[in-house]
Amino acid sequence: MTTPSLDPSDDVDRGERVRVDHITPDHRALRAVRPFAAGEVILTPAGRIVDRRSRYTLQVGAGAHLAPPTDRAGSPDDRLWPYLNHSRRPNTRVVDRRLVALRDIAADDELTFDYNANEWDMVSPFRCAESGEQVAGYRHLLPEERRARAPVAPWLEALAAAEGAPEGAG
Repeated sequence: MTTPSLDPSDDVDRGERVRVDHITPDHRALRAVRPFAAGEVILTPAGRIVDRRSRYTLQVGAGAHLAPPTDRAGSPDDRLWPYLNHSRRPNTRVVDRRLVALRDIAADDELTFDYNANEWDMVSPFRCAESGEQVAGYRHLLPEERRARAPVAPWLEALAAAEGAPEGAG
């Protein structure tokens, strides 16, 4: 599955709440169109629930992943979530399948979330451009790294308890 291609001249990359910035041909960022208060719902990610993860899915439960929408049905805002970038200091998180502001967000701020606080085991790990740390999913964090990630998605703690100690811990 591939992420839908968005043409910068097409209004499909802008909603009333969020827009996609085309930074380079290979790098895009999701930005706030208007301010959001801490705790406010920014969008409700659209797509279909799948049981198999991919580099383009968003984990929404212990065995559930949201695949990006493949059509233009629904709100443009809710279709643009695949352009969320990782940050070690995110300003959003996923709560009950909604993207929620962790703190006040100004118009034009980039919207980010911590993949390690939402994804159990990533298909395509990468190195964080901000911190240099490996981003591979909560499963691969040491106990002290997990504690530093609060708040995390509730399914991560359940999966961690079911598995026992994290890989590399010891």
